[in-house]
Amino acid sequence: MFNIKNINIINFWKKLKIQPKLLIIILTSSIIPIILIAVLTSVNIYRHLETQEHTFYTALLTQVQNNIDYLYDQNARAMSNIADMSLVQSVVFSPIKPDVKIENENTQKLMGANNNQSLRKFIEERMGGNFCIFELDRPSTSSNTDYTSYIYNTNIAYPNIEKLIEDPLFLKVKGDNKLKSVFGMLKPRVLRGGIKTDKSPVIIYPYYKDIPENDTDTFEKFFIYVMPPDTMRNIYRDIEPMKFGTLYILDKDNNLIAFNHPDDDDNYYNSDTNMYELGDEPTKIEGDPLEFSDYQMLNIDREILNTKYVKRMLNSIDNRDIPKFLTAKEFKQYIIAKLSTNEDKRMFHELYEKDRDGNYVLERKLEKEEIEEGTYILEDIGFFNRYSREKQYITFNKKTFLTIARYSDVSGTKFVYFHPVKQIQKPILQIILIISILSIIVILVLIILSISFSKTFTKPIKVLADATGIIANGDYTHFISIAQKDEIGDLSTNFNQMIRNIKAFQDKLLSAEREKSELELASKIQTCLLPKVQEREFYELTARMIPASEVGGDYYDFIGEADGKIWLGIGDVSGHGLTSGLIMMMAQTGFNTILLNNPTISASDLISQVNKVMYQNIKERMGEDHFMTLSFMVADKDGTVKYSGAHLDVLIYRKKTKTVERIETVGVWLGLLPDITGNMSDMEFTLEQGDTVLLYTDGLIEATNSKNEQYDMGRLIDKFQESGEQSLKDIEQGIVDDVFNFLSEQKDDITFVIMRKK
Repeated sequence: MFNIKNINIINFWKKLKIQPKLLIIILTSSIIPIILIAVLTSVNIYRHLETQEHTFYTALLTQVQNNIDYLYDQNARAMSNIADMSLVQSVVFSPIKPDVKIENENTQKLMGANNNQSLRKFIEERMGGNFCIFELDRPSTSSNTDYTSYIYNTNIAYPNIEKLIEDPLFLKVKGDNKLKSVFGMLKPRVLRGGIKTDKSPVIIYPYYKDIPENDTDTFEKFFIYVMPPDTMRNIYRDIEPMKFGTLYILDKDNNLIAFNHPDDDDNYYNSDTNMYELGDEPTKIEGDPLEFSDYQMLNIDREILNTKYVKRMLNSIDNRDIPKFLTAKEFKQYIIAKLSTNEDKRMFHELYEKDRDGNYVLERKLEKEEIEEGTYILEDIGFFNRYSREKQYITFNKKTFLTIARYSDVSGTKFVYFHPVKQIQKPILQIILIISILSIIVILVLIILSISFSKTFTKPIKVLADATGIIANGDYTHFISIAQKDEIGDLSTNFNQMIRNIKAFQDKLLSAEREKSELELASKIQTCLLPKVQEREFYELTARMIPASEVGGDYYDFIGEADGKIWLGIGDVSGHGLTSGLIMMMAQTGFNTILLNNPTISASDLISQVNKVMYQNIKERMGEDHFMTLSFMVADKDGTVKYSGAHLDVLIYRKKTKTVERIETVGVWLGLLPDITGNMSDMEFTLEQGDTVLLYTDGLIEATNSKNEQYDMGRLIDKFQESGEQSLKDIEQGIVDDVFNFLSEQKDDITFVIMRKK
């Protein structure tokens, strides 16, 4: 909405002189592209880096996953090999009820340090960590417990059996005899002995003598392998790029197995405040790929794993236990059991609706067979994997992270990596800083150059401005004198000539037209400047201009008839209104001035000289982007017509053949280049008695009707050929009537000139 502030800005701009305006325009036109380039470049680079980072860290997570899968697979195979050992089977499945002596002998057989066939050697060579065998169905006489255990090393973490059998990880494998083993973390204080016991992942391997036949069949003997505390850490600690974000490794039940930040290798970390603090250390420590600012971007709060979004993501990537086909009722029961928040339940109810039997079905319309069958493909739902397909972001503690999640079908582990978005933006900020510095330098240079050279242009403009001010007050006797010999000097000469021409019509303009607008005044001037059709010795002439507005940009002229020659010109200034009309008047002034001084000049030289004046007038003095299409020709008494300039094709009605000939005009438009001499050439054609030439502007052939169809060249040629034998006035009126019967609204000036060889 237009308000007082807008008015103040406009008034301020109007009061400015040309020099500060020029400075503002130059700076604005320079700064805006730089800003646009900086923004577009930054956005494109960010998108590229974002995609690259996502791809790169997904690959790194896959590498870590493969390493853990390999470690898990190797240890699971080792435990399977242990189960197949005859030594182990002879002890575990021995029918003899052991006493203290037999138990000690069995322990010595399995874990004895001096027995080359014992498990100890196998564990030391292939596994490490701690290995335990438990028999829940065989009480121990030596330890007076209702189970028997064989532990590789009691100085290393091993499980408390009373707590172990209640642990969710153990209950998972206990309740599903299809599981060959499980991998994950036990609850705190289930492991005892050793150091960092809560950081040791375990593998539980159930030991069946026979393959279970029923779902209720379970095991009573099992192996448990307790990995060294730093096993997971050693897998990823040497992957330096991963240090720039926070990695969490979890088991299938979302228990935290390992993480890389905060870590013992992290510099700047203060465990008391749980923050990275600079202290007296430098911002970059030799050998550390991360700077202090990089550490500050990291997430070190494990509560991020408890956020609703991350929980949903963790649940969504784990779907290997979901059957491919479910009845609606089964699926509803399964989903409700999985949903943990009201938000999840709300989303579920939005996705699904109840059928007639109260079962949940997809919102999409199911086929009759599907409804009767009560099944559908779960892959169509996309409920569980929509978080893992695309780039995901999470904001936590006022920090935003690119979040990548992976799930292993082999080990059942989950991987969540939080990469700070600021790390992606870091190189972009450096680019913006460089662009900002360059922009400041460019601005300073532009200011200096603008101030230094603007006076060259503003001084003569000021002279012209003062002169136009005097003329605007009614003094048409004031002329300007600019000593420059360049185009500005030509403009001053033409300006003085224009004043003389205006003075010739001063009496007419001082009538009632004085109270009309500038457009009406300029229209009068333009109309008066158009030549009057006079009788010529060797040619008949007529012309018509119908402006679309009060001031049009079309131009035509007849100049002199020396030695039987006559000059004709037709052109069109781009645009409409006062500026186009003024440019047209400048062109008329230029052509008349040059021809009066040099009536033998060629058409190409005439146009080239006028172009110099036009270029200075339009581009440098007026600051406009207008141009002018123009053809100028000189017709000799013998019918030879020499022409030059780029305008529309010349149409010639040949009386002998009663057909219309179309001749192309070539050259360069006026006002675009300071010098077009090298681009101009003279061409010619010959007229015989009765041949008629039609020159016109694009307002004629581009006139449109209500269907937006153009009058076009074909219609004009047909009309010209139809009326070619008529008088020039009849041809003129016929064309006018035809085009105005065709068009729905005149949007451009309509101008044409007709010349016939007598």
